[in-house]
Amino acid sequence: MIQPTNQAETAAPAHNGVLDMALEWALEETSATAGSIALYDERLHGLLLLASHGYPPAFDRDHEAPWPAGKGIVGRVLRSGEPALVPDVSRDPDHYAVLPGTHSHLSVPIRHKEQVIGVIAMESQVPARFNDKDLTFLQRLAVHVAIAIENTSLHQQTKEADREKLEFIDFVAHELKQPMTAMRGYTRMLMMGIGGEMNDTQAQFVGVILANVDRMDKLVNDLLEISRLEAGRIKLDRAPVSLQDVVDETIANTRTESETRNHQLEVEIPADLPSALGDRDRLIQILTNLVRNACMYTPEGGTIRITAGGRETADIPPDYLLVSVSDTGIGMSPEDLANLQGKFFRADQAMVRAQQGTGLGVSISRGLVELHGGQLIVESKVGKGSTFRFTVPIAEADGE
Repeated sequence: MIQPTNQAETAAPAHNGVLDMALEWALEETSATAGSIALYDERLHGLLLLASHGYPPAFDRDHEAPWPAGKGIVGRVLRSGEPALVPDVSRDPDHYAVLPGTHSHLSVPIRHKEQVIGVIAMESQVPARFNDKDLTFLQRLAVHVAIAIENTSLHQQTKEADREKLEFIDFVAHELKQPMTAMRGYTRMLMMGIGGEMNDTQAQFVGVILANVDRMDKLVNDLLEISRLEAGRIKLDRAPVSLQDVVDETIANTRTESETRNHQLEVEIPADLPSALGDRDRLIQILTNLVRNACMYTPEGGTIRITAGGRETADIPPDYLLVSVSDTGIGMSPEDLANLQGKFFRADQAMVRAQQGTGLGVSISRGLVELHGGQLIVESKVGKGSTFRFTVPIAEADGE
């Protein structure tokens, strides 16, 4: 019995792939002259032809419109949910001639969650061409087709959900950024004394407001970034990039954090290091995230070391460079390292909880590294510090 469904629309993307392959397999196994796979469309009250082979060209053109649910043997199979094995179509009152010279017919319903969502039909110009073995095979194939259709439907739904999520985050970000910009502007004017002189307590309160506005702004930007990464909306502007320049700008970006904690900064970059192939701004963003993390979780007076090279390292591909950020900070446990693969993770340590952050920095860096074709590698031990390494292609390799 037909149940309401609209799998035909969501299965359409699979038309040129899974359904065509399934039909080809069915034709080969049953030695049929022609065959088709059609899915029921609730809105149109008929079967939409998504794959066919062996029929006259006019058949495909004529059936861009739905095949009526009450027409032909396939219509009976759709309505009843029962297969049809017909040795001689001339003796079947429901037969509707589509392929000239057809003598035998085999149709089975496609089911999903006990609902009939379509029909697989085989026709032959040979009398009594199909047997019980063909019927069993086609029924098994219908199960796999239903799974493929469901997977396609879920994939489409996931893509739609991702698109709606990104649109929602874009909207929320836009709505938040406008008042945050105003709050930041007026707060800074107060701190400059434009609204009158403030006492120490008032200045402290206004400073807290500004710090929290900046924190909200970073959270919104991180949410936008991770959402666009997941949606594939970030494009790289690839060009040869000097890693020395990337490191220099990263150091400038993080100087306040490192100097505040009296960190010792060490940098080791060979003078003859080849250029990387990547997006300069994104590479700076990756390295800045990693160095800021190192600054946040390294106690006062600790050491942060930035190195680049890695061509001689056995586990690094010869056409890649390796960039590392090491620290003498609090480190992470094996459980923390495993959880680091997820978003918003922050270790349950006092020093971590004392720092402001979204927990998205590593996820964003990993996504940007992978977008470059590289890999982010993390090593850490509690109380011994952490090392974040990432690979990036060598520019000269792009031309080889």
